[in-house]
Amino acid sequence: MEKTVTLPNEIIFEAVEERMARGEATVIPFAGKSMEPTLRDGRVKIRLAPVGEGRMPRRGDIVLFRMGGRHILHRVVRREGTHYTMRGDACATCEKVESCDVVAKLDSVIYPNGRCTSCQSARWRLRSALILTAKGVRRGLSYTIGRRRRRVLSPLYIVALLLLMWAPLAGLGIPLNNFVLGIRLDHLIHASVYLPAAWFIAHWWSDRSRPSLITALLLAMTTEGVQYLLPYRGFDINDLAANLMGVTAGWLTVRRKLKTDK
Repeated sequence: MEKTVTLPNEIIFEAVEERMARGEATVIPFAGKSMEPTLRDGRVKIRLAPVGEGRMPRRGDIVLFRMGGRHILHRVVRREGTHYTMRGDACATCEKVESCDVVAKLDSVIYPNGRCTSCQSARWRLRSALILTAKGVRRGLSYTIGRRRRRVLSPLYIVALLLLMWAPLAGLGIPLNNFVLGIRLDHLIHASVYLPAAWFIAHWWSDRSRPSLITALLLAMTTEGVQYLLPYRGFDINDLAANLMGVTAGWLTVRRKLKTDK
């Protein structure tokens, strides 16, 4: 029977720094929850590569750095000269470090089934860009529309939404019902209108993420479904699909924020 030996972090990272100084890559198990869901605690191994000329970390890269006597693996949010701003994917706060404190950068992730994902691939970089964008949106919302403002603005949003969807704006006396799937520009506009729905509704559920999503989806279905009964409006299956996609996209963007905005 194989025996597992757990070494102290000091010994592991001392060995990592020695390998990086020699210009050699190394593989170590990943532990910690600050990079979830990108990296799962104890479920993956990570391959670290040295940094240097032509290999300096860019925005979106995940790097190992020294701070306060510890070694931390977080993502680069911003680079300004020799200064880096770092943040874990599951963290709300950032760290600022000098480039001299950056030890290595994540080169690839090795999963239990043996699959290896390169962090230089287009798919990985796209995922990193989406994570940073979603984080930026959540932080922007937290600064501009906090929970107290949402209590005031959410009724206004619902009233404006109902007026937009149910008021006799067009199609007077013309049957507009449509059950044929297709894509038009106005469907994207429909989706954008419903993007903040889950965010505004969240305070009704004490910022619980899943009930907020379900309520927002019901709102999207109701506002479009009622149009079938209105003689001056029309039901459109594509508008309904766009509404649901807008709600879902907005919820995916802010759901992690909802768990901490209390």
